[in-house]
Amino acid sequence: MRASDPARSSRAFARILISENYPIPRRPPEVDGRGRSGLCGFSAASQFRWCGAVSCGYGPCVTEDEFWSLVRQLGGVVTEESIERLTAVLATRPEAEITSFADQLAEVLYRLDTPAHAEQDLVDPESGESLGLSDDSFLYVRAGTVAAGRAVYERALIDPAALLTTLDAMDGEFLLSVAPDAWERATDLAWDHETPLSYETGSNWQAWGTEEPHDDDPWVPPWLQLHSSYGIGWQRVGEDGFRAHSTAQDMVHDSIVKDPAWQAWWKPAGIPDLELNFRYAFEPDEFEKPRARGGKRRAQAVVYFGIERMTAPTSDRLRASVEEDFLLVFGLVRDAFSLAVLPPLPGPVA
Repeated sequence: MRASDPARSSRAFARILISENYPIPRRPPEVDGRGRSGLCGFSAASQFRWCGAVSCGYGPCVTEDEFWSLVRQLGGVVTEESIERLTAVLATRPEAEITSFADQLAEVLYRLDTPAHAEQDLVDPESGESLGLSDDSFLYVRAGTVAAGRAVYERALIDPAALLTTLDAMDGEFLLSVAPDAWERATDLAWDHETPLSYETGSNWQAWGTEEPHDDDPWVPPWLQLHSSYGIGWQRVGEDGFRAHSTAQDMVHDSIVKDPAWQAWWKPAGIPDLELNFRYAFEPDEFEKPRARGGKRRAQAVVYFGIERMTAPTSDRLRASVEEDFLLVFGLVRDAFSLAVLPPLPGPVA
């Protein structure tokens, strides 16, 4: 994790975080071809109303109170049943409310993304061993704190030591998929909404003391995007194994992104971007059926793999295993969008 500023105490930093002098940065509203703004409104104090749908102002959005009311569907815990309950309720709401829920979730996670919170420790309850917080696990325990309810969240916002840093809190990862899953059920389209704020670790640039992001020269994601979900799998394979697997995935991804043959293969799908989701799980009952579907701007494919796919005796064998996983997911995409035969995978990028 990033090192925190030793000159600031956790409590002093939290006071800065929630003051009106420490506002969440505004982004200019996006306007569609009919001149409708995608911005619901903004209050630096607390009532933060973003809605990513261009219909905002013409359709319902989720307020902060309504967001926490929906979170209460979880009953304070993240289980398969509670996540399904929340997803089912959200899927009955208008599209604008689903995207607005995602925006509100990103905002509350953004507020917890501070050095004072990140320096908290994740401890194995059985062995008492310190597991530390990676960028991903810090995100997951922030989500677990949100899932525990408004009172728990607001206490942690003021006192970083109250952040839930248990293995059970790591299950908060599943809260991140509620809005996308609800959207797919309601629309039968892939989720391609971008929240105005990022919940990824380190995004709260004011808290971390990093440079303010500028939109003058915005980063444009590649046509092929890679997302991997490990849960606490990275601990099971060890940090070295986790990093080796992530590096191998990145190398294969980078080589495909730059290959004209693969770009030409995807073009007939008629959708600008393709997102591949690799989800690694421990037990067969954690697996879900592979799926691929199109969206307005992005198509998505989701495939589950056993955690053993993350390890291999040599780097060459690990790359070969990762390539096999990519080909399996691409095969699913090919069949879903009636595309041509897969091109050969390119070699490593120099």
